[in-house]
Amino acid sequence: MKALLLPGNNRLANEVWIETIAGFLRTSSYQPLIHRYHHWDNNAHTIDLTLETNLLPKGSFDFIFAKSAGVLLALIVINAGTIKVKKCCFVGTPLHFAFKVEVDMSALLRNYHVPTLFLQKTADPAASHQELFSLLNEPNLEQVVLKELPGDSHDYTLAELQAYLTNFLLS
Repeated sequence: MKALLLPGNNRLANEVWIETIAGFLRTSSYQPLIHRYHHWDNNAHTIDLTLETNLLPKGSFDFIFAKSAGVLLALIVINAGTIKVKKCCFVGTPLHFAFKVEVDMSALLRNYHVPTLFLQKTADPAASHQELFSLLNEPNLEQVVLKELPGDSHDYTLAELQAYLTNFLLS
């Protein structure tokens, strides 16, 4: 099964971490493809979402795992129809960054029907669990499940995610 992995914006915090997630997915019969962001190699600080949407592979995937800015990227390409996916897991959804870069999360979720597990820490500085709950608490999002993880950082370890991922992938 094909999986697309979209890490967070920061190379130092995410490059090795996403490899750990890929290793876990390989043990679950997935063939993970990690997307490396253009700005990681040219020392820019922030992802260019427009550029990255054009650089992503097109087509179908069984699963998308995305963290932070990768969540925005995933929602953009799913909404545009350039990538089809059976299910997603989104970790550390960055509502504050979305607002800053003028990504309209409500518009992206308006016709969203992909079974998706959102994992968010109680006080994640990129958006609290409560902020994300307020966004996702819409009748059209019946395919979406939001789980709260304890904590106040934007760091998510495989140990924190593993049980949720396993259960979701098997569902």
